[in-house]
Order: sequence, then structure tokens, then C-alpha cells
Amino acid sequence: MKKICIVFLIFIYTAGMVACGNQNVTQDTTSSSEDVEISTLQKDAKDWSEQEVVNMFYNMTNGEIGLEFLDCVVMPDYASNRIGAVLFEDTEDGTTNIAFFDAEGYAQQCGIYAKVADAPDLTYVGDGTVTFKLELDEYIIYNCNISILLDDGNVAFEISDDLQK
Repeated sequence: MKKICIVFLIFIYTAGMVACGNQNVTQDTTSSSEDVEISTLQKDAKDWSEQEVVNMFYNMTNGEIGLEFLDCVVMPDYASNRIGAVLFEDTEDGTTNIAFFDAEGYAQQCGIYAKVADAPDLTYVGDGTVTFKLELDEYIIYNCNISILLDDGNVAFEISDDLQK
């Protein structure tokens, strides 16, 4: 009986060792679609250049008359899943506009009635916010900040400036 118990224990021990040795180590790969989208965008967007953002702008305008490119900037933190922004003027309606582009070339736009300074100096300051210079009639140059905010598919813009009130 002892021999049978020992053989049985050895068999169980051996089966346990084989089973443990064949286990695959798995990792929890569940994540939200937003995490997957952002990580995919970050992987793809590492090589985005200003020229690619400019090309997206020209593809978007499709030769439309009255839209004048002024400046562009890459958004390296991919805030709101955007890869870059373009500053442009609509000479027909007198607006200064920002187009925030995603990796597929689609853009959300925001326009304001203001004159762009001769050197707009478009800069990305992070977290979906760009800043650029505008000019008042009295030749006063000031900074305008525009932020894109996305929440469950809704797009909003926040505009501020550094003029004294």
C-alpha cells in the first residue's frame, strides 16, 4: 500500500510540475478604446512633421479661394487626439482661424474676428492649447490662446487673451 501511495504521489507531483511548466504567462490586456486610440496615435504620431500638417491643411481647403495659410505647429502630446494645428485667415469674411487636425486629416476649426500680427508666432503650449499674436487697430500686439476640448464626441473651444480688461 505504501508503494501505491508513493507512486500515486509521485504521479500527482509529476503531473503538477508538467502542468505548471506549460502555463503561459498572460497579461491583462484589457484597456479602454480611448487608451488604445491614444497609444496607437502616439506610436503613429512620433514622426509627424509640420510639413505633413501643412499638407493636411491644403488637402482640407482643396484650393478654396480666400483661405490664406499663416503658420502651423505639431502637437507632440496628442491632446484631444490631435497631431497639429494650422493658423489661417479667411480673407473673405475677415476671420482668423485655427484648425486642429487629427492623424487622419480631419480638423475642428475655430475662428475669431481679429487681425493677425505680422509675425503671429504660433506656438503650441500643451494640453490642446495654441497661442499666437493678434493686433489691435492701435498697433497693439497681444497674445490669443485657443484650446480645443473634446468630451464624449463634443467639441468646444476656449479662447482667452492677455489684454488688460
